[in-house]
Amino acid sequence: MNVSVVKANGETVASVDLEPSDSVRELQTRVWRVTGVATTRQRLVHKAAVLDPAASLADSLVEDGAQLTLVILPGKILTASSDGAARIWSLGTGECTEVFDQQQREEFERRSAEVMSATFSPDGASVLAGIYYGASEVSELWNIRAGEVTQFFVCGFCKVLSAVFSPDGASILTASDDCTAVCWSVHSGDRVQTFQGHSQVVQSAVFSPQGALVLTASADGTAKLWNAASGKCTRTLQIGGRGPRSAAFSPDG
Repeated sequence: MNVSVVKANGETVASVDLEPSDSVRELQTRVWRVTGVATTRQRLVHKAAVLDPAASLADSLVEDGAQLTLVILPGKILTASSDGAARIWSLGTGECTEVFDQQQREEFERRSAEVMSATFSPDGASVLAGIYYGASEVSELWNIRAGEVTQFFVCGFCKVLSAVFSPDGASILTASDDCTAVCWSVHSGDRVQTFQGHSQVVQSAVFSPQGALVLTASADGTAKLWNAASGKCTRTLQIGGRGPRSAAFSPDG
């Protein structure tokens, strides 16, 4: 079946081929891939009713050739702080709408924690937070809708200074004070690749827009470019001084 998604002004956003058994959330994911609008900001309206993302298209009475209206909610801001919490704020109202803090953490001892970094997943459905507990480091993946931790990435006795998603959302990349950057599987929570070669703290690590490369910035005065799959360093940039605090790719990679 084919479903069209349009804006309120009638402009076509996407035309998608799906099965009646597919969920509304799957349709939202397809819209996200085309528009870049996170699924959490999407509301799909059909016959004056807002569709439930968990329901199937058939149960939502969406038929072949149907035209759905896309309503985009105001954007969100994510902050990380030393009080142990990551917070989501409404860009429209300036109000805090979600709090992810240590009071909700049951798997680890509730002690003084500091959120070193926080970022949204590419589809906007999850939050990744790097938590420092004073003696060990854990990165947590939170489901925004459920407000629950869905995955832990146990980094050990080091301090993670940044944590980011890969462009496809299937992996995360952490940079830490043990002089390494590590790629993790979002699905399993396991280490996939370790990038070793810096002699001092790795202050940031990011994926290229296509996800094939990794760029690290270190206090050893260098930035390094790595092959994401093999973990091999392909180029070293000599910055000098105290080294770069961060490094980033251009949008075209």
